Amino acid sequence: MKRIALSIFVALFFEMIASAQITERFDTYVSVNSNLPVLSEGLQHVYSADKKGKKTLTIEVVSFEYSDSTGISCAYKATIQLTAIGKNFSARLYRDDYDRIFLIHNPVSDTFELRDGESTQVVIEGRLTLTDELTYSYSVGSRFTPFVRIPKYIGDEYYAKAKALYQKQLKEEEARKQAERAKQDSVRNIAIERQNMLLTPEYLANWVGASFFTKESIESDCNVLPAAYNGGYVFYDFDKCPVTMEFDDKTHVCTEISFRLFGEDGYQMKTDLINYGYQLKSKSRGDLIAENNFQDLQTGTTSIYKIKLKNGGYSTCRITEGQAMMFTFTRTKN
Repeated sequence: MKRIALSIFVALFFEMIASAQITERFDTYVSVNSNLPVLSEGLQHVYSADKKGKKTLTIEVVSFEYSDSTGISCAYKATIQLTAIGKNFSARLYRDDYDRIFLIHNPVSDTFELRDGESTQVVIEGRLTLTDELTYSYSVGSRFTPFVRIPKYIGDEYYAKAKALYQKQLKEEEARKQAERAKQDSVRNIAIERQNMLLTPEYLANWVGASFFTKESIESDCNVLPAAYNGGYVFYDFDKCPVTMEFDDKTHVCTEISFRLFGEDGYQMKTDLINYGYQLKSKSRGDLIAENNFQDLQTGTTSIYKIKLKNGGYSTCRITEGQAMMFTFTRTKN
């Protein structure tokens, strides 16, 4: 019984020593590996089997690339070439993750048998993370030699690219919005320009009652939609002031336009009419005028102005002056 217990103790003792040696070995690798060259294209490592350096095994990185980056990892892929010079070599490649050593799989076998002057290539690939650093080693006979390392993944470049892409998208979106706003402003400015142009003596005289001056053309050119309908009249919100129009039921031609202007705007409009050629035909005082939706009743003046048109008929403007000036334009025969 004592012999069995002693055997178990001895076995456990040697297992503890072996475990400590393995731990020490890997701790040593951590320190050593930090001084190894970083895996990169064109990197060469030469193992010399003699002191003169005529019998060598050359390990060269033919290609190397990162891909498929994420916030926490990326893929890597490298092509390693082994070349025997001066003698035949039997070698193996390993990937060392500090606590795990993996033999690199060779399609024929795990051992690379190279004759003098021969070369062979092997692809190594995997993923790097934020915490793992990899080491690649080789062995010739019983000698195990780390020769290159791949540092742990640093996501700064990925985040920098992601941030740059995000900022680029923001700029593109802002540029798109600015272009859309500019386009809308342009459309709006053109519409306002046409609205204001319409409310001038020249256009009011020649367009009201003309066959081309229809509801559809007005709404399209001036970029407006009806704000309300009442008593056969259509109401629009022009930039300068609200405008009321009446249209022929069949042709949709605008037969009457009216609008109110206050203060200097009304006075200037009246002056512009006279300067354009409208002449006063009649005037009455003391007319009853309903202001503010019939909330205020007061007396005012009504004036009729006319101008003879080149194509026949007259443009007639009735101006009702109260708190504001109401201008109503129609086309008449005389």
